Amino acid sequence: LGVGGIAVALAVKEPLSNFVGRLYIYATGIFGEGHFIPFEGWSGTVKRIGYFRTYLEVFADMTTVSIPNTKFMTGEVKNYYGRRQFIYKWDLDIPYDTDRQQIQKLIEELKTFLFARPEVVRESCWIYLDRLDSYSKVVRVWFKVTLPDWSASLNYGNDILYEIQGIFARQGVDFAFPTQVVSLEDGRLVKNTAASSPLMPYDSCPETAGGSATSKTRQADNGDKRKHSSR
Repeated sequence: LGVGGIAVALAVKEPLSNFVGRLYIYATGIFGEGHFIPFEGWSGTVKRIGYFRTYLEVFADMTTVSIPNTKFMTGEVKNYYGRRQFIYKWDLDIPYDTDRQQIQKLIEELKTFLFARPEVVRESCWIYLDRLDSYSKVVRVWFKVTLPDWSASLNYGNDILYEIQGIFARQGVDFAFPTQVVSLEDGRLVKNTAASSPLMPYDSCPETAGGSATSKTRQADNGDKRKHSSR
């Protein structure tokens, strides 16, 4: 080939590769228009599969990004379209003064609530006392559900958490959150210790009751601490 031929070959190489990438997408069925996929840091709905590029409407900000089709031939593609089963996992922190009987009743009511829901896969539902953290006992809730589609899963977890809050209230169990006891003497730090919520009355706190401390303060994290995931 002459210089001109080489130039033409280089010019058509990328468009041709992307066109082949389009054929690859349709032939393998890795995704289609309207499918929700994450790819190379982008997550969104496939709006159009063009001859040379695929156009993705990004979920985070509703902008459109175009991706060369050839990238889908070598990259990893996860497709959420057609997904029907979803997993929810939450770690619920409860105070250390919650006794064994209260925990057992709480777990039983949580199980009764979830088992009564037809979308919950009973053989994939576990609720148990998982561990003892630095400031709380942790009850783990782990279960699988069958839902119509991915969008339905977004609000589902929200609704279940509201119901769980109601169960905690009926059982008289609080959610724990990190607290800190700070003792000062003559402006100097004497003791700085973590404690479990709910907060004890100031005068009954063992780190601050009595003694010669001239200034005693107690600080609390304002937010409930809940760990959860959906996959």
